[in-house]
Amino acid sequence: MTAATPQASSQNRLGVNVFTAPAKAVVGERPRPFGEPLGWDPITSTLIYGEYDAVLVDTLTTVAEAKALGDWVGLHHRNLTTIYVTHGHFDHFFGLSLHVPSIDLVVGGDVLYNQCHMFVGDTTPESRRNWIAALDRLAALRPKIAVAGHKKPGAPDSPWAIQDSKRYLKDFGRLQQSTTTDEELFNEMTKRYPDWESNQSWLLFGVPSFPNSTED
Repeated sequence: MTAATPQASSQNRLGVNVFTAPAKAVVGERPRPFGEPLGWDPITSTLIYGEYDAVLVDTLTTVAEAKALGDWVGLHHRNLTTIYVTHGHFDHFFGLSLHVPSIDLVVGGDVLYNQCHMFVGDTTPESRRNWIAALDRLAALRPKIAVAGHKKPGAPDSPWAIQDSKRYLKDFGRLQQSTTTDEELFNEMTKRYPDWESNQSWLLFGVPSFPNSTED
């Protein structure tokens, strides 16, 4: 498990630090007979803190992660006043995205990925367009710090992740139109993003072989 270097603004005395839990193996049959074994993406938890108090965004998944996260929060010597969860997936629990304008921070939840293969197996052209629109709304906030719900350990919390996520969704849509099998689609996506984490997780619920309509 890794923690990012604290980032703070001297003007408003708010800071942010990110805790990243590593990817985890998933026990079960692979949804497809190719690619890496099943795995759960690395997950982030974000601490936003002032001089005395702090807010924690998302609380990870396992008991071991929660204990490590609690110890990490304690190292900041702040009064934890609030735990905020970004959305309804069990690995984060439920809620909405968070935006902290005073320090140019967005915490994107599962709208935003950072060097992790994205959960696109059950998407449609329409849902991907909606997803891209949500990413555009994040970009319009012009953040300097963008924390993804899932990111590769050690990846910087850079707003470039917003554009990378958009490109991934568009690439998936185009390749779904031009490939003929699930395996070909999988191979083409992993070829384009060879260093991204959890190559099999985005296939967890299957990739539809026949797209419903043409991607824009």
